[in-house]
Amino acid sequence: MDYYEDPERYQAEYAGLAADIEGYRARARNEGGRVLELGCGTGRVLLPLARAAIAIDGLDASPAMLDALRRNRPPPETRLFLADMRDFSLGRRYRLVIAPLNALMHLLDDADVLASLRSIRRHLEPGGRLLFDVHNPIPELLRPSPPQGTLVRNLCLRGAWFAQREFFSYDGERRIGDIEYRFEPLSGTGAFSVRLRLRYFPPAELDRLLSAAGFSVLRRDGGFGGEPFRAESMTQFVEAAPGNPEPSE
Repeated sequence: MDYYEDPERYQAEYAGLAADIEGYRARARNEGGRVLELGCGTGRVLLPLARAAIAIDGLDASPAMLDALRRNRPPPETRLFLADMRDFSLGRRYRLVIAPLNALMHLLDDADVLASLRSIRRHLEPGGRLLFDVHNPIPELLRPSPPQGTLVRNLCLRGAWFAQREFFSYDGERRIGDIEYRFEPLSGTGAFSVRLRLRYFPPAELDRLLSAAGFSVLRRDGGFGGEPFRAESMTQFVEAAPGNPEPSE
C-alpha cells in the first residue's frame, strides 16, 4: 500500500507531532502575507497556522489526503489544490512557500528537485521566501534496521491496537532510503504494511540544487526553535529566497 492512501492511519501516526508547527507559525507571522504549504496532507500544519489568522493555501498530490483535510474544516478562504509539487500553476503568488515534514525528500532525483524549486520560485512574490525542513543525513539516521525491524510505536487504529515496526535500508550512492512500516495486530488478525521512499540531502548537495534553481540560502537551523545547525543535527530547517540568476538550460 502507498504510504498516503490511508489518511486515518496517517493522522493517527502523526497526532503527537507538534515540534515543527511553532517554527513554521513564527516564521509565517514574521513574513506576513499569504502562505502556500506543499504536501499539506490532512492539515497537521496548515490548520494551526490558519487558526492563528495566517492566510494559507494547501497543495497535495493525494486526493484522499485532501478529502480528509476538507473533513477537518479548514477556513473557507483557504484554497486547496490537487497538484504535483514538481509542476504546478495556481494563478497566484505567495509571500511564503513552506514544505514541512520532509516534503521535498519525496523528490528522488535532481530533475524532480529542480522542477519543484522552479515551480516554487514562479509562485513567490518579490521578496518572498521558501521555508522547509529535511533530515540531515547523519549516520544514526541511515543505519539499516535489524532483521526484526525497529519498534516505532503502538498505535490505535480504527479501534484496534497495532505494533508499528520500521524496516529501513539505504542506498548510499543514490542517497535513497527505502522504508517499510509493518503494522502487526497486538491481538487478532489484520496485519498490513505501507512503503515510503525518501531522498536524503547533505547540506552541500542541498545548497547546490537550490543555487541551480536560482535560490540563495538565508538561514539553516538545526531545529525549529532556532537551534544552531551543526554536523550532528538531525534536522535542516532552511530558509531560502530567489537571489541567484537561474542558469540557462
